[in-house]
Amino acid sequence: MSAYRKGLLLLGISLTSLGILPTHFSHSATYTVSNELELAGAESLLMEGDEIHFVTGTYTLDSRIEIFLDDVLLLGLGNRPEDVTIRPATEGVTLVVVAAATGVTLQSLTLEGAQSSYGSALFVEQVADLQLTNCIVRDSTTIFYAPTYFHRATARVEDCTFERNTTSMGEGGGATIFQSGPLDQRVDFVRCLFRENRALQGQGGGL
Repeated sequence: MSAYRKGLLLLGISLTSLGILPTHFSHSATYTVSNELELAGAESLLMEGDEIHFVTGTYTLDSRIEIFLDDVLLLGLGNRPEDVTIRPATEGVTLVVVAAATGVTLQSLTLEGAQSSYGSALFVEQVADLQLTNCIVRDSTTIFYAPTYFHRATARVEDCTFERNTTSMGEGGGATIFQSGPLDQRVDFVRCLFRENRALQGQGGGL
């Protein structure tokens, strides 16, 4: 058990009282969440190698999910990605930010209805070996670049759908891969569907 988690227990703050219970403490923990409060609790305890499992439903976020740790998994427990939907409570909230990390995976989730300057649904920066699998990004808008934004990253995007996303002034209505600086970057899209995405004043409605 980590020193941080031991400290919580010594203070009498149990994980159960937060509505979440890790399935093991050996080197990583799995938190199963069913609402926004439990999600916030899981995020506050998150360490490298941990997993957050989302029970089916809609999660409406007041603030973004931030992943700055290696080998973290965000997993929807539904039969379809639509069974777990993450959306913002208000305009201007980016849904998921992954930065300065390696081996992060998002699987079987739907990110929808986000609005911000760029990367409104998923913002990825200085990340290696990100996996985006069986996810949907839809009905999101940006001003610059796309709602799914990769910057100085390597990633594999597999069996995902990007639909009805719009950027007002940038390139790529569905996803943008932006390179600056010396770091290698490669994003592979495998069996992905792009439909009804728009770049209103730029190029590449889908990508």
